[in-house]
Amino acid sequence: MTEFEFDLSHRQRQILVRVVEEYVATGMPVGSKTLVERSEFDVSPSTVRSELAELETLGFLTHPHTSAGRVPTEAGYRYVADDLLGHLEPQPPTFPLDLASTNT
Repeated sequence: MTEFEFDLSHRQRQILVRVVEEYVATGMPVGSKTLVERSEFDVSPSTVRSELAELETLGFLTHPHTSAGRVPTEAGYRYVADDLLGHLEPQPPTFPLDLASTNT
C-alpha cells in the first residue's frame, strides 16, 4: 500500500498508470482521447476526462494550460511507483556461498 490515504478506484489507478507511462514515453501532456485510443479502456473520452479531473483534484495530475492534457505530479509518480513496488515478487532468499573454504 502507498503512503497516501487516497483509495483510488480501479479505473482511476489504471488511468493514472497510463498517464504516467504515456508521459514518460512521450514527454507530452496526455489527453483523454489518447488514453482511450491507446488503452483497453471501454469508456468514452468524457468519462476519462472526468476521472482525470478527479485525479487532478487529488493532486496526482496537473496540466500546463486549460486545453492541454494532463501530466503527472510528484505525488502521481510516487503513487504509481509505490503501487508497482507493492506488486513485485519478493526476492528469493540468498543461498550461502562459502567462498572462503574453497580448495586450491
